[in-house]
Amino acid sequence: MSTKTDEAAVRDFTGVEYWDQLARRSVLRFFLLAALYEQPMHGYGIAGSVATCCEGSRPTDAMIYPALKELQEGGYIACEVEPAGGRTRKVCSLTPKGERAYRAASKAWLNFLPHLVGCISRGPGMSARVMAVLAGCCGPQILSCSPEGRGNEVVDDGPHQVRG
Repeated sequence: MSTKTDEAAVRDFTGVEYWDQLARRSVLRFFLLAALYEQPMHGYGIAGSVATCCEGSRPTDAMIYPALKELQEGGYIACEVEPAGGRTRKVCSLTPKGERAYRAASKAWLNFLPHLVGCISRGPGMSARVMAVLAGCCGPQILSCSPEGRGNEVVDDGPHQVRG
């Protein structure tokens, strides 16, 4: 019989795959809320939206559907069955509680991001790489993000704004 200690011993913390999966799992609910904040979608559309956001790291159905069920049971999303080409599919949308959760999560990640960037930047040659990645994916406005200045900025994300 395997124990949690045995399982931890076989994990390879030196592999990028381990950290990629850990990161995807930790932010999945936030990405689901973010996708639905833009517009109502069905599960496959949500998966595509998250994959686009994560540079092709498409979450598996085994990750998405249990998380959607949890969000629905918590009252954060509402899902309706709609006909689609002779079949039916569930289209999910945020509830007012889900919108509040998205805004709260956005603020939390906005507060956390500068610290994460700071830790990553400590590695040899990483500071320039981090800034290039952030400028490329998030635009130049992300470069002004710092722990000292957080709390008063407005993040312009297109049709929505998140006030820190």
